[in-house]
Formats: sequence, structure tokens, C-alpha cells
Amino acid sequence: MSNEKRFNPSQYFEEMSAALIESAFLVDSHGSIEMINEAFTEILGYEQKEVFGKSVVELRHDLSQGSDRLEKLLKDFGLYFFLYPEKSAMPMVMRHKEGNPVYVRFRSEVIRDSTNQIKNVIGIFEKVEANGTETVADGEAALDKKIWEMEQTFKTVLDNSGDAIIIGDFNTSIVTVNKALLQLLHHDSEDELVGKHIVDIAPYEGTFTSTTGETVTLGESYQKEQVGVINKLFSSEQTHTEHYLCRKDNIVVPVETTLSLLKNKSGERRGTICISRDITGRKLTEEKLLNTQHELEEKVMERTASLEEANAALRVLLKKREEDKHEL
Repeated sequence: MSNEKRFNPSQYFEEMSAALIESAFLVDSHGSIEMINEAFTEILGYEQKEVFGKSVVELRHDLSQGSDRLEKLLKDFGLYFFLYPEKSAMPMVMRHKEGNPVYVRFRSEVIRDSTNQIKNVIGIFEKVEANGTETVADGEAALDKKIWEMEQTFKTVLDNSGDAIIIGDFNTSIVTVNKALLQLLHHDSEDELVGKHIVDIAPYEGTFTSTTGETVTLGESYQKEQVGVINKLFSSEQTHTEHYLCRKDNIVVPVETTLSLLKNKSGERRGTICISRDITGRKLTEEKLLNTQHELEEKVMERTASLEEANAALRVLLKKREEDKHEL
């Protein structure tokens, strides 16, 4: 505890920022700027007295200044704004004193007390190009970096999608699957599926147990339907269908799928992407509703028959009454 009292964030910031060529600032436990270095002034144009007490969020270019929404954002966000860039640098657009945008790459060093509460934060940023990337002199290196970023973006989108995704080549052999597909079909890794034909996981014929609990027989009508889907895909380049995917344990899962053609730069087909969603729950609900409807229809029929019998009996009684009345 005594070491914590002796630690001086301002002194630490001065010593550290003196060795930096990047812009740096120190914020207090409320998220307000206390100190900045010379590079901060050079990049954004502000003197320390102009930003003292402000949140760094107020200096972002894309936020409307002085609005109620901004005030609430600053109040709710607090120091949590700095938690992500503590782990990994992130791009950000700052607002220069003259109002123009300044593109930077931002990271932070969070200073915590003995209870792990945030006490101060040191923010560090460097100026980058308008597209958010560092200046790279070598054109080939810049291209490699761009390709790597696109691959990482694609992989992130693929792995975090809630829908199961399959990408096949022009021979409809599986090239890539995502985590959601592996979970849906109970596979441990994509190595178990890559290289197989899509038909291996999308059954074409046979009798299977479904995740709905029913027994499903895929015959000629199902096959014709799937052929029609493929023909529509090739003619319109995208189509939707309901079909089955087969799990590792040979149980089929009803899915709703969007299929789209993938093309190369020349416009030639190079593959297919299938985005599927498990509709087991929907099928069970539909079955339950159908059963309820049948039960209601049966009750209506029973009630109708009962009423018809009662009407017939009533007609007999009325006829008898008329006869008795006539005799009287």
C-alpha cells in the first residue's frame, strides 16, 4: 500500500513521454486529461490548458460536440474506453484544433491500484494515413499488408457468424467451413470436412432420424426439388431453400439455406457459398401448431355431430308434439 502512495503518475508520465516520439496524454480516474506531451500539441494543435479536464472522447472527430447524447456517453463510458486499446492498438479519428480529421493508431497503458481498479491511463497515438494504416513505402509490402488484413477480416466474420457457412469450389468440394457449421454437425475440426463433396453432408436420398425426432425419408420428390434448386442457382446466381444437413452421428438437421455463386474476375463460376440456419425449433413449433389445429378440428367435428344429434332429437320431439296437439 505504501508503494502505491509513493507512485506518482504525473512524474511517471513526464519521464516516459520524454522518451517517446508519439503523442501521449495522461488521464485521471474520471477519464479527464491531466497532461499531454509536445508531440500531442504538434499533431492536434492543442495546448495543455485547452484540453485539461476534457475526455479524450471529446476530441474524436466523429462525435457531435456538446450534445446530450455525448454527455451521457462520456458519463457511461468513463475509463472503459481505454480497455480495448490496452490489449491491441486500434485506429481512431481525432479532431484537430482547426476542426479537420487526424487519423491515428491508438493504444493505452492502464495503471491500476491494489484492488485492480483503474487509477490512471496513459494514452499513446501515432499519426497514420487516412485509411487507418501506417505509411508503407514499399508497394508490395503495402499490398501484402492489405491482403493480410482482408484475410483476417474474412476469418473474423466467418468464425463469429451465428449461421453455418460452407464454401465450395467449382466442383462443389468443400474448401472452408466456419465454427458454427462444425458445432451444428458435431465435428471437431474443419479438417474432417475440407475436401469432401457437399453431398457428403447434405444427404440426397435415404431414411434418417431428424433432430425433430421424426423419421425422414428422402426420395425421388426430394431429389427433384434439390435439382431444381441447383438449376435456379445457376440461372439466377442466388436462391433459397429448405433441406437437410447430416451430422457426424448420421442424424439430419433441417436447415434454411441461402446459396450464392462465387465468380472470378472474368465472371466465371469459381465456387458456391452456402449459409444455413438450423430450423429444428421452428419445425417443432409448426408441428405443435398443426397438432393443435387437428385437435381443434376434431373437437369441432365432434361438437357438430353432437349438435346434429340433438337437433334430430329435437325435431322428433317437435313432430311428436304436433301430432299430440293434432290428436287433442
